[in-house]
Amino acid sequence: MSLVLDLLLVVMIFACAYRARSRTVYRTVANLLVLVAVFAGASLLSLVFRPVVQSLFVEPPYARTVAKDMADMVSASVLNDPYKTVESIDVPALIEKQPDQFAQLTGRYNVTPQTVLEAVQTAPENDMTPSEAALKSIVKPAANDVSKGIAFAALFLILWLIFGAIAKKIYEKRALGVKITRNPAVSLCLGILIGILWCYTLVATLIKCGYPYDFGLFSLLNLRSGVDNSFLTKYLVLFNPF
Repeated sequence: MSLVLDLLLVVMIFACAYRARSRTVYRTVANLLVLVAVFAGASLLSLVFRPVVQSLFVEPPYARTVAKDMADMVSASVLNDPYKTVESIDVPALIEKQPDQFAQLTGRYNVTPQTVLEAVQTAPENDMTPSEAALKSIVKPAANDVSKGIAFAALFLILWLIFGAIAKKIYEKRALGVKITRNPAVSLCLGILIGILWCYTLVATLIKCGYPYDFGLFSLLNLRSGVDNSFLTKYLVLFNPF
């Protein structure tokens, strides 16, 4: 997986550079500005739409999965409502009796058993039951990050289509009155920059949202190990503030 991630970055940069080389400097600059504007817009709007995505589409299935795993550890009944499933589970006792299994469960969601215990202890202060607090402490960090990635990806695609269409119309009509010139060397350099930004935006940004976790699709792709063992991707993820 690490080789695939690094090759994907290299291919994206070379593809953008090759495509930009045959275009005018003006059009290449326009593409660069569109990419920057779309990234900024998607980053800001994702903060607004993330809670909706999280509460409706991401957190419920995650909660059901974790609740089922906890119920299976103590042979408890699995109900449709994950929070009712864990009501009968004594989480501190579960951690004490099956520390390795519980640590394995929480580790997949990048949470420690100690974090869960702290959530249980502070549950009354947050108007939650201990079982509800325990489940939320495991699920919420992953649901928050993954929801952020989903909202960002959807908004990025929408804004790219809108801004790209506008930029194309402006370019075709030369509405800005800019002289159209060709300079393959300049276009090539700008294309490399565009490729790096694409890698940073679509690969590193989205990968970072799932990188800390090891469940579901992330586990199937072996994403955590792939990023850790990569040569290029791990640096983009490390320096990504998203």
